[in-house]
Parts: sequence; C-alpha cells; structure tokens
Amino acid sequence: MIRLRCGVILTDSFLVWLREWTALEGTSHQGRVLALEYVRCLDGARAGQAWLEWMWVKRSGLSEHCVFRLDGVATEKNAPVPLDLYLSPHSQNGLRWRFLSAQNGQPSVG
Repeated sequence: MIRLRCGVILTDSFLVWLREWTALEGTSHQGRVLALEYVRCLDGARAGQAWLEWMWVKRSGLSEHCVFRLDGVATEKNAPVPLDLYLSPHSQNGLRWRFLSAQNGQPSVG
C-alpha cells in the first residue's frame, strides 16, 4: 500500500493491476506520463455516478507537484522501473482520503 502526499491511497491490489496494465500497454508511450482522472457527477442525468479515465499525456506543461513517482510499478524487459502518475488537482481533491483498489481485474475507488 502507498499513500501519496496528496492523501490518495493505492492498495496493493491496485498496484498489481497497474503493473499488469502497464505491461500490456508496453513502452509505446515513452516521453509521456500516465494521467488518471476521477470524475464524479453531482447533478444531471449521471448524478451520483463516478468513473476513472486513463490517458497518456505529454510531460511538458504538467505541474510537477501533480506528478507522483511510483517506484517499481512498471516493467521494462522484465525489470521493474518507476512509473510517473499524473493526478490533476480536481482528481486529487475527489480522491483525497479514499483508496484505489482493483477487483475482478478492474480498478475501483473506495
């Protein structure tokens, strides 16, 4: 388990899922950072629904305080390497004091 400095908790099951997911993604995203967006609708047709979105973004222009280094999560040729994870301020606020986990091969928020 890892607690990021913004208060978000990454469980061991989430880290295992992230390691497997990045292994499937391969190294085709060199020079980019994995960005996680947490979206929760407060009103409208999707009120009460929440979901996670994943994308690879260019590192240039990102606030360094929003980038978190996860040591040994990604793999490159069967060797663990650090993975940088970008969480926008909005996502950091939405996930603060919550945890990211994985169940049945899917990430979840608890």
